[in-house]
Amino acid sequence: MFKFFKKIYKPLFCFCLCFFSVFVLIGCLGGQTNDTSSGKKSGKRSSALHQEMAIGSEAPDFTAKLNNDETFTLSDKKGQVILLNFWATWCSPCRGELPYLKEAFKEFGPKGFNIYGVSLDNDAESWKEFLVKEEMTWPNVTDGKSAPIVEEYGIRSIPTNFLISPEGKIVAKDLRGEGIKEKLAELVK
Repeated sequence: MFKFFKKIYKPLFCFCLCFFSVFVLIGCLGGQTNDTSSGKKSGKRSSALHQEMAIGSEAPDFTAKLNNDETFTLSDKKGQVILLNFWATWCSPCRGELPYLKEAFKEFGPKGFNIYGVSLDNDAESWKEFLVKEEMTWPNVTDGKSAPIVEEYGIRSIPTNFLISPEGKIVAKDLRGEGIKEKLAELVK
């Protein structure tokens, strides 16, 4: 009898562990939708907003206070190519994109390209320190995860970005790495 349990112990333990992990994962993901009775959009609606913002659609206008205390209104920036970049200091993939963003900003900034960072950080002081430490010289705003712009653009994960044409249309989204410069080379002459 002992030999029988010894043979099935490891496979049974692995099966139970996998089953439990999947159960917990499904529970965690299912809990991410917000309560619509409190006036917040559900995760499904927010995701639908992100999908609705298809290539060629008008970028939703917004106004926000930047890290340099200036006010930014997207519609005031028509005529520029803009990368609206949603990120956070605690997001490892976001930090991994920084070298590519810096390169693109250095190369295409003088030609009419600008980056506007929208941080999901809640700690404004550590966010500002991070901007200085990482030499992120483009304008940034942070209002945390509950900022209206985050809901308006349907942000469910970061990094997320939208490349906006001089006419205010979304021409690309979720660009990564060298893809940023490649797309900018097509738009910025």
